[in-house]
Amino acid sequence: MKTILVPVDFSETSINAAKYACELAKKLEANIILFHAYHVPVVVGEAPAFIPPLDEVEKTSLKNLQRLKEDLMFQNERLVSVLCICKCGFAVDEIKLYAKEHRVDFIVMGTQGVGYLAERLLGSTTSALIHNTKSPIIAIDKNARYSEMKKIVFACEYAEERNPKLLQPLKLLAHTFGGHVYVINIDVEKSGNTCNSEVPGDCLNLGDSLSDIDHSYHYRQASDVVSGINAFAVENNADLICILPQKHALLNRILHEPVTKQMVFHSKAPLLILH
Repeated sequence: MKTILVPVDFSETSINAAKYACELAKKLEANIILFHAYHVPVVVGEAPAFIPPLDEVEKTSLKNLQRLKEDLMFQNERLVSVLCICKCGFAVDEIKLYAKEHRVDFIVMGTQGVGYLAERLLGSTTSALIHNTKSPIIAIDKNARYSEMKKIVFACEYAEERNPKLLQPLKLLAHTFGGHVYVINIDVEKSGNTCNSEVPGDCLNLGDSLSDIDHSYHYRQASDVVSGINAFAVENNADLICILPQKHALLNRILHEPVTKQMVFHSKAPLLILH
């Protein structure tokens, strides 16, 4: 049985991600774990402040998680299995530790802005997890609604070597939904916006990793990675965009694009980050 971990802070963004995760869980026949990390804030200054006891914070958190669980199970006609977990600590540390110890298959998290891949808009917790966990992360835009992943854009860089196991989450989704994977390489060294239909798969060192799923290779010249991926995703009506950062090079280039070039990944398409 697959496991999907959904970090929840009870915001509309995280609740929307939980709803999305439930729909995904039904397709993957997976369990859902609603996860909330809490800690007592540090009071700075001389003014007196009421600090609730930890046990009360935990009790309230669990109560809120249970309420969300019941709502989700009702909305999904109890076709999903949902578990509630509360941990005392900082969100990134606790999520990372739990995901590693329990070998979760996916972490599904909400994003703050309409798909922007910048830390100030993506959300500090999601951004920090992307850089610090090995678990596959599916980032869900706060306005996204669930749709089957029939068209998957896989942004891939040239690399010296690639472990085929890294692509297993991508292949799982492609198999589950019967989707087509568009492998796209962005060349930022040249000007122009030309898109050729084919680029040899061995140039991307994918070997036979995708041989058992429907896929095609594509190449685009663009002024920057962000606009290149975005344009290709929009043209192909992508249901999911996947990136596999090679030593975080691709991710860092996306995150550090100038503000005027930051992209909105196909506004309703989830983003799958593999490591």
